[in-house]
Amino acid sequence: DGLGLLPVRTVFGTQKRTVLVEGAFDEVSGPLSALSGLPVRGYEIHMGQTEVAGRSLASISDGSVPMASDGCQEGNVYGCYLHGLFDRPEVTQALVGALLARKGLDVAAVRAVDMAAYRQRQYDVLADGIRTHMDMRLVHRIIEEGL
Repeated sequence: DGLGLLPVRTVFGTQKRTVLVEGAFDEVSGPLSALSGLPVRGYEIHMGQTEVAGRSLASISDGSVPMASDGCQEGNVYGCYLHGLFDRPEVTQALVGALLARKGLDVAAVRAVDMAAYRQRQYDVLADGIRTHMDMRLVHRIIEEGL
């Protein structure tokens, strides 16, 4: 049954849907209204079908079908199936900015991180660590010749 915070009904199914989608936030009401119209990109991951009786949060498409409504918003509660929703710096900045403004804090004091650039830097750190602490000649030999 869930928590009952949003006017939705989800019936779980047997097939898992995992697809990259893009679109935009719909008109967002409440404290996160700064998200309205911003671009959305993420992985839709869920099993089943959700019927939304309230206002949708975004309009999305995987490119193979027309735009469809996604998520739900009710007062100050927002929900959707998109993973990576806050990876875009403009979305994160709007979210954090709205929350800071609501608390009367300085919005200009923070800047969103570009998650794609951050993730790439972390991969580079990991690769450097592997190169430093592993015998890469041996790794390549195992790959080429087998054990």
